[in-house]
Formats: sequence, structure tokens, C-alpha cells
Amino acid sequence: MPSSFLAHSEVSGRAAWRPLPAGVLPPPEGQSSAAKTDPTWLAILVLSAGFLCLLAVRRARRRQARMNGKGHHRAARVPTPPCSEVDTVAGLSPKEKQAQEAKRSSFSPSLALLAAAVYASNIGANLLNKQMLDDFAGCPLSACTLIFGFGSVISLAAWWLGLQRPPKEMNMKLLSLLAPVVILQCLTAIFTQLAISRLSLSLFHTIRATEPLLTALMSLVVFQMVPAFRVIVSLALIFFGVVLSSTAEVSFNWTGFIFAIGSNVFFVMKNVLAKKALKTGEVDGANLIALLTIGSFAVSLPAAILWEGVSFPAAVVAAQGPLDQHLWRFLGAGSLFHLYQMCSMMVLSRFPPVTHSVVNCMKRPMLVVASVVFFNTSIRWQNGLGIIFALLGVNMYSRISK
Repeated sequence: MPSSFLAHSEVSGRAAWRPLPAGVLPPPEGQSSAAKTDPTWLAILVLSAGFLCLLAVRRARRRQARMNGKGHHRAARVPTPPCSEVDTVAGLSPKEKQAQEAKRSSFSPSLALLAAAVYASNIGANLLNKQMLDDFAGCPLSACTLIFGFGSVISLAAWWLGLQRPPKEMNMKLLSLLAPVVILQCLTAIFTQLAISRLSLSLFHTIRATEPLLTALMSLVVFQMVPAFRVIVSLALIFFGVVLSSTAEVSFNWTGFIFAIGSNVFFVMKNVLAKKALKTGEVDGANLIALLTIGSFAVSLPAAILWEGVSFPAAVVAAQGPLDQHLWRFLGAGSLFHLYQMCSMMVLSRFPPVTHSVVNCMKRPMLVVASVVFFNTSIRWQNGLGIIFALLGVNMYSRISK
């Protein structure tokens, strides 16, 4: 890394820019890891999110077993109507299927537990990742590698313990589908780390709210799909909110903004190719996340050794605070990020897409508020108003695109 690399202190609530030695980036001035990472609350957060996830799975399995039992009992006692009135595969009439779908989309304890696990793991992973980058801002590749590494260990352990079924077979067709997705995921993660190290966490996620805008622009350019008027209104709200929030944010800088937009572009492209891979039926959602995580670790590890093999150990030695604190942050960020992806995929697979969209709508506002409170980020009224406009636009877009 060049010696002109500059770091930003978010905890101080102001832009504290200063030159740092070549290759080593200690914590920003005045921070000294001010937002302490207590291993006790971190362990409680990880265990709580995991426990909520396991409870949700257990309740969902029991519910499915009861539904299957009722289905078999009904099939044994009730004659089968004509095929025009009943789905012969499910054994349910169209009205029964509609009622069952409505019941699935309504509030349930399983949904509440999974939503709580999504929010807790997402907030925890982002807060710990920001702290980790403040300590090792000059080593984004190493940070990505460690996060992917912990996720890979969890995925392999889940396969080995039988908690998750491994893919049926790994063939060249599947590998060719996943290779570009892995590259895009690595680029998304690297650009994300570079942006977060230069911007406040709240501003970064406000900029990330432009994802629907980039999706619409790509659809317009590639597929010549003109969005509806209501979609244009929601996108205008997002654009206005991001501009207002960025111009009023003391930590704003063009380098961080460009990295944030770049992470959004790669994220949208990754999602398009990931959906294409899922539609082939070669792999399910949970295994797609596991394979992408393992593949990203395999790609990022040699890159981190090549570019940061010297600077990262030097940054570890120069970092303020005890070593076990930094270890807890690495472990917590990697574990919670993987848990967040799995919980989000479970919501999508076990509930209708509308329910997943509603749960996803609240994720970013809660994260922005949590980051402002946790890091004591000072915001002006223009910045707060811009955040509100951007999040309202995202919420409106999500409801329209259901």
C-alpha cells in the first residue's frame, strides 16, 4: 500500500485524516478501538443468532411433519376429486393451496425467529467488520480472506456433521456456472471493504441503497426494459436521498464513494449470475452460498498472500489493543456474516418471496440506525433527511417489485 493511504475515524464523528506509514495502517487517531469488543457480548450475540436459527428450523420441520401427516390422513379418508379440481401431486384443491400459501405468508413464530436471526447477524457482522477495518484498514484482501475462511469452515462442518446436504455432484458444468459468480463475489467483498474503510458505516449503507437504481439502469441498457412510473418515483427518492446524505456527511470522499458504487455494481452482477445458476437446478440456495464462500476463499487467499503477505503481519503487530480482541472480531465478523446469508436464504426458501421482501426492507434501516448509535456518528439534519429519503425509496421500490 502507498504511504499516501489515509484512514478515517468514525467514532470521533469527524474526518480525521492523516498520513500513515507505508504498508502499516494502525487504528485511526483518537479511536484506539474505542468501541470495545467484549468477547462476552460477542459470544452471546453469535449464540443467540444461531439459537434463533435452530429454533426456527426445528419449528418449521415440526410444522411440515404435521402438515404431511394431515395430508396423508386426508388422502386415506377422502376420495380424490377429478384432476380438473385438484392438484394430483399435492392432493389439495386450488382454494386449499391458496389458503395454505396465505397461511405461510402470515406471521408465524418461525418467521419471527428467522427475521430476528437475520437482523442480529447482519448488524453484528457489519459492526465487527467496521471495527476490524479500523484496526487493519490497509489490508482489505486479508480481511476478506479471513471472513471467507471462517465461512468455509462453517460450511464444511455443516456438510460433515450432516446439518446440510452436500451437492449431489460437482461437474464441469456447475463449476463453469459458479466461476464468474465467485470472481464477482470477491470483487464485491474487496470493494466493500475498501469503501467501509474510507466512509462511515451509515453513509456506506445509504449509498448501497442505490442497488435498485443500478438494477433498473442495467435492465434499461441490456434488456431495453423501461421501468414503470412508480418505479421511477421510488428510484428518484433513492437518488435524491443518497445525494443529500453524501453532500452533508463529514466523512464523504470521492474515493470511498466510487468504491461503494463499484461494490454495488459487482453485487448486482453477482446476483444476476447467481439466480441463473439456481434456475439450472444443479445446486440449491444453501449449497450455492457454501460453494461461493469456499470458492471465494480459494481465490482471495493467494491474492492476499501476494499483495499483503508482508503488510498484514506488520499491521497485526502495530495494531492497538490485545490480540485476542482482534481475533474475536475476525471470528465474529466471519461467523455472523455466513450465518446472516444462511438465515436470509432460509427465509426465501421457506416463505413466499413477498415475505422475504418485507423482511429485507427492514434490514438496512435497522443497520443504519445501529451503526449511528454504536459508533456515535454525528449526523446533520440534511444527512438524516437524506437517509430517510433513500430508505423510503428502497421500501417503496421493494413493495412495487413484489
